[in-house]
Amino acid sequence: MWQVAVDGAQTTAVFEPATSGKSAAVFVAGHGAGSHRDHRSMVQLAQVLRGRGFGVVRFNFLYREQGSGVPDRMPRLQACFSSVTERVRHHRLVPPFTVENGLLTPSQKIRRALVLRTHVHSAEEAEAE
Repeated sequence: MWQVAVDGAQTTAVFEPATSGKSAAVFVAGHGAGSHRDHRSMVQLAQVLRGRGFGVVRFNFLYREQGSGVPDRMPRLQACFSSVTERVRHHRLVPPFTVENGLLTPSQKIRRALVLRTHVHSAEEAEAE
């Protein structure tokens, strides 16, 4: 378990390597507002990703680490996520630019789906021309 410094506070994170060969990339998994690092959904997500060749880092946002159920404001959430991601990069667990941030909130899932759909649609249009 890692201790990660975030703006004068600390949180904990857990790195789990891929179970199917060497980790080619690391997925940094941040929990949703009603969850925490060790919630069964986070553990299940980690198991699936690890079986597909990803290392996974699960962590608590500061508010959860401090025992609160009320999420911090976005700048503090982002600072926490960035600190954990930098810790992954610092330990050189994988080559540069292979860290995937995974905020597990509905708005993030929707935004990512829209972005991916837009890119797929654009690529299909380019191939048709």
